[in-house]
Amino acid sequence: MSPFWTVFWIVFIYVPLIMLWVFGLSDIFRRRDLSGLAKVLWVLAIVFLPVIGLLIYFVVHPGPPEYGTSYYAYGSASAGPTVGEELELLAGLHDRDKLTDEEYLEEKRRVLLAP
Repeated sequence: MSPFWTVFWIVFIYVPLIMLWVFGLSDIFRRRDLSGLAKVLWVLAIVFLPVIGLLIYFVVHPGPPEYGTSYYAYGSASAGPTVGEELELLAGLHDRDKLTDEEYLEEKRRVLLAP
């Protein structure tokens, strides 16, 4: 086989297939909407049937989540208080004189600037 065809197969066939394989596996592991059993079955399908398993996974898996939500979320919706709840708590503490004005402003700034 000539060097041209060797490079062609590597660059245009093998590298994209490996990239799709890695993307598919990483997508399975990052998703929070799949159960453990479903993840295992998808991984087995992709490992033992690489091309067919990937095609089926990309066709069958759900599309992108609704705006503002993510199936890649690292915590649940009830993982902690929202910004509004924290501000309400801080205002209550400030009103009961549990926080000084400086502490209140500093904590409020921290809550509002938190990622």
